[in-house]
Amino acid sequence: MLGGLSDPGHARLYSDHDGICLRHLLHAAEVADRSALRLLAERLAASLGERDGSTLVSLIAGVDRDAGRRGAWRERLPEPPGDGSTVARLCRQLESEACPVCLARGQADRRYVHWFVERTSERDSSLETDPGQLCAPHLHDIAVVGEAGAASAAHRQRATRLGQLQRLLNRLDQSPPPARRGRRRGNEDLPPGCNELTSMEHCPACHARDGVERAQLALVNAALALRPVRDRYEQSHGLCVRHALQIPEGRAADLAHRHADARVSVLAWEVEETARKYAWAYRHEPSGPETDAWIRAVGQIDGQAFEGAMPATHLALGLESTTTARS
Repeated sequence: MLGGLSDPGHARLYSDHDGICLRHLLHAAEVADRSALRLLAERLAASLGERDGSTLVSLIAGVDRDAGRRGAWRERLPEPPGDGSTVARLCRQLESEACPVCLARGQADRRYVHWFVERTSERDSSLETDPGQLCAPHLHDIAVVGEAGAASAAHRQRATRLGQLQRLLNRLDQSPPPARRGRRRGNEDLPPGCNELTSMEHCPACHARDGVERAQLALVNAALALRPVRDRYEQSHGLCVRHALQIPEGRAADLAHRHADARVSVLAWEVEETARKYAWAYRHEPSGPETDAWIRAVGQIDGQAFEGAMPATHLALGLESTTTARS
């Protein structure tokens, strides 16, 4: 596309087109020459002024084909324990066949998204003073639950993004010649004004979710010193590998690492057992619980893959069962 914009005819056609979204403009800024970048920024600024509602969300956040799946996984999460001591509530979290930290993380994400949609519908003025901007994934997550909430957040972002684009356009003519088209630049080589667009904004939803994730991981680390928690943990799914590796060195880390290693080793055997039964010589053997090991392994390695939910079976995923596929 960038190569085609050097043709005046193509450039005129692009100016009449809806143009690319903000996310792809940021990608283009890494390789585009000055004239192409100016054309892209001018078209995007015009589109931002023209769009509204859900189309404005797509213009700012691009297309996210995983948002519906994330929402579906989060709706499968159990409600957090509402009463009892801290230790008792942690033990109830451990009853779920999922990483307790990923579970708390997913619950926090769901809680924020629903809270934001509710507050938007009530026209809560505190949202106007929230620092930062919602990131693209969270804009789409909110749109899945309530399009009006996402559109409201996108409207608040519009003024900020228009200001950034205008400052970029004002400074493009003052910038030194960029690297030859096609060579990727580092952040320090981007044209002046691009850094403001590409810098990571503070996302209040990410901030709220990540705070819960850190707190839950710290609680697991502290509580594993207690025998009731330790005994319950050893009978549970336990931490996924990603979170087990984040436990600081000590007795808790030894337990978490040993437990995760054993769980992954059994899953590896199950995957190999499934492969063995696919062989012609073993076609007479019935399939067992090992057929779902591949998807349980994903959750054991990183529970964030399912937003903290318990990994589903083939049927829950809408996939053919292994038995059907083999027949």
